[in-house]
Amino acid sequence: MTEPKKKPKKPQPGRTATGQFAKGNQAAKGNPYTKKAAEMRKALYQAITPDDVREIVETLKAQAKAGDLKAIAILFDRVLGTAQAGIDLLERLEQLETALDAVEQAAESETNRRKGIGFNA
Repeated sequence: MTEPKKKPKKPQPGRTATGQFAKGNQAAKGNPYTKKAAEMRKALYQAITPDDVREIVETLKAQAKAGDLKAIAILFDRVLGTAQAGIDLLERLEQLETALDAVEQAAESETNRRKGIGFNA
């Protein structure tokens, strides 16, 4: 049985035969705000020195030590990473300890098997 031949698709308006945006397609211009955001980012990088960053971090650290919960959250998020919602750390620790115990038991069983311990010959 032979399959019927597929007709080649006609490119959509504004597209090439391979489906890419054709030259002059308005959608191919991308995000109009990207250039502006890049200019602002560049200006920010040029305006702030490494010493400025150190001073800002020291201020944030002092606020966190003084008990400012928002400063604590920002500092921890930046240093430790954003906490994942819905994960209880103690529960996760218990899961990891259980997994570690299982790995240790499997390794011990394999060691004993290789030594011939526990074999009923």
